[in-house]
Amino acid sequence: MEFIVFIIITIINLILGVTILFKGIKNKVNISFFLVILSIIFWAVSNYLGDYFAETVKNESLSTLFTRLAYTAATIIAALFLYFVLVFPREKTKTSKIKYFFLLLTAIIVGILTETNFIVSHVDIIDLKVNVITGPIYPIFSAYFLLFMGLAFIILIKKYRKSSGIERIQIQYLFLGTFLTTLLASITNLVIPLLTGNFYFSRYGTFFTVILVAFTAYAIIKHRLLDIVVIIRKVTILGILLMIILGIFSLVAFGLPFVFAESLPEDTFQITLVAVAFIVALFFQPLRRAIEEFTDKWFFKGAYKPQQVIDALSEKISSVIDLRVLLDSTAQILLGAFRSEHSVFSVMEKIGRMDNDPH
Repeated sequence: MEFIVFIIITIINLILGVTILFKGIKNKVNISFFLVILSIIFWAVSNYLGDYFAETVKNESLSTLFTRLAYTAATIIAALFLYFVLVFPREKTKTSKIKYFFLLLTAIIVGILTETNFIVSHVDIIDLKVNVITGPIYPIFSAYFLLFMGLAFIILIKKYRKSSGIERIQIQYLFLGTFLTTLLASITNLVIPLLTGNFYFSRYGTFFTVILVAFTAYAIIKHRLLDIVVIIRKVTILGILLMIILGIFSLVAFGLPFVFAESLPEDTFQITLVAVAFIVALFFQPLRRAIEEFTDKWFFKGAYKPQQVIDALSEKISSVIDLRVLLDSTAQILLGAFRSEHSVFSVMEKIGRMDNDPH
């Protein structure tokens, strides 16, 4: 069961990261967030393999290797998340290169130390459970991680106070998701091992990344975080379409032989498949539109259909003469489409020019 949950969370994290990257492949915010997600996956995989080689394979050396890699990944997560926070949602004030160099140098030093016995000495296997024997400077690693993540959250809070509108909401959800994930994962992977020497609960730390994914996904869908809601919507619609089509073909392909056993002729079976394919092709567009309406209603209430907005505006412009009535109607259409609270129009009226008589 743990393996299934681990695979599902890893795949969801990967899909989220890749989607964000391709939406803004040259944008520092998108790139840095993708790298954060990638480092989280690196940490989750290393953590899982460390437990796997200890409990299943019973290989202490490989378990030690992947346990150290998990600490390396945690080092990378803290550094990348701090950089992401500095540039999100946009880099308002330039951070000096000296500060960047200092942060990078600190992360590199700690990352190198995680691959030595100074932080993780070795791994013992006791009763088929992982028992991590920490090194002399393990508390320094803990201090580094908590310091970098704490600094990142302080910067987020400052940006939240100075921001407004949709940007403020985006920061709020990002803060809540990352803070809860970091807090819970730190308890299982840092605090409990540091105080008790028991590393058993560290296996569950990766599961808390689902909180980050949930808050980020909600912010993307509801408040257009990182501006990838259009891609998410298309992927969701395509995924539902594929599941329905595959479900229909699977039902026919496996259901007919099961019902009719060996009495179903091969020719009849093939003709049935062709007929099903024809029916699916015939109803593909209506099915797609139905799925679009369903997803827009329940998952993408903030999304709008540009052509419908243009058609509605064109109808009003061609049928309404009074300027005030036209502006009111236009405002209602735009407010409904963009889910905004207010709208303001600036009308420039050309009165003409009157030349003064020089005489």
